[in-house]
Amino acid sequence: MKTSQKPAELFTLAPTPQQHIQKKDPIRLFMVLGLAILSLSGCVQQYRIMTDWYSPPKIARLPDLGPLAVYLFTDNRAEKDTQVGLSGFERFSATGIASRANVVYVSEPVARTVTQAFTDGLRERGFPVIDRTKTPLDTRTPLSQGVVGLSGKILALHYEQFRPFLDDLHSMARGRIVLEAYDPGSGRKFWEKEYTRTITLGPRMPEREPRNKSPLGQVLAEVVVDAVYDPEFILAVGRKRNLEK
Repeated sequence: MKTSQKPAELFTLAPTPQQHIQKKDPIRLFMVLGLAILSLSGCVQQYRIMTDWYSPPKIARLPDLGPLAVYLFTDNRAEKDTQVGLSGFERFSATGIASRANVVYVSEPVARTVTQAFTDGLRERGFPVIDRTKTPLDTRTPLSQGVVGLSGKILALHYEQFRPFLDDLHSMARGRIVLEAYDPGSGRKFWEKEYTRTITLGPRMPEREPRNKSPLGQVLAEVVVDAVYDPEFILAVGRKRNLEK
């Protein structure tokens, strides 16, 4: 049994950081330096997450409204399900969006928040709501007997915080949501309408709804209010309910 090996044969000394960079991984060094340069130049996008950005608005109640089965809205935006916009960038009239734009996310999927916002608004308005908000509406399956099905499509829910050239910070938010009502017997869609709101806040313009912490929450609240106060929506849902009786 041989045990006369030299220490250098039993143990390999770890290379110094300089040796590791030079001999082992020069490509990694260039990648790290490149990312650092890009970050300093504003070419790498950062991100931030907004939480508790929406609060339900105050809504007056109507009597004698029929029940609605509310289903999960569909997110038709060309963004990730939790992405809502950009913040902290400079906007130049000639070039549009400039450097250091941070991608803004919310803490849960937009479809879930919007669905819950409309569910809360309809309840406050006086509709007895049957909660189907965990699943999308499937017209191939029967709806609740005698109950109008309600769903929607989210076409836009977008937020930007930007600094115009030689000006202070501004905020903008836009919402476009389509409400859809479905026949309780056949499952066919019998009514739809789009609700759109855009708000822009300058550095000295107060928030319209102090309960909401961002223009994104404000614009969603205004879309909900527009819908639940809309006489056309109330009459369409009520008229269909009466025809089913």
